Amino acid sequence: MPIGFKLYMQVNHDTVHYYPYVGLSRESSRIINICEANIEISERDDNLFHEPDYLPTSRSFEFDLVNLDQLVKAYIGLLDYRIIVRFNEYQHITLTYHSPTNEAPKDYDIFSGYPDKRALQLIKDIYPLMEAVKQTVLSVE
Repeated sequence: MPIGFKLYMQVNHDTVHYYPYVGLSRESSRIINICEANIEISERDDNLFHEPDYLPTSRSFEFDLVNLDQLVKAYIGLLDYRIIVRFNEYQHITLTYHSPTNEAPKDYDIFSGYPDKRALQLIKDIYPLMEAVKQTVLSVE
């Protein structure tokens, strides 16, 4: 079920936070970082986002985090994760999660030439969702 995210625009360009737009929702502890090159979704506490560096806009968008969780967790299992979707010819996705076999969270990269059918299906399922968010947010720049 989609939830509403209020769109914030970066006003302090000297900040360490890379993204010109972020989406925040009272219904989620996660943040959606948005720029032309990629979208990152992570826990707000694990992020470099500093609210005074951003101003709220009058715009918002909807995103179905439950659907995204179902897609990702079908691939990695019931683990907390961070995802970065890069908008390039390789449809590169980085999933960061703490696998039971690792001592700390690790990045796992999948892309359009990845030799695993499940990974390719995940890319096929997730990429359009993220492109829709990007189009919505950047369409009125």
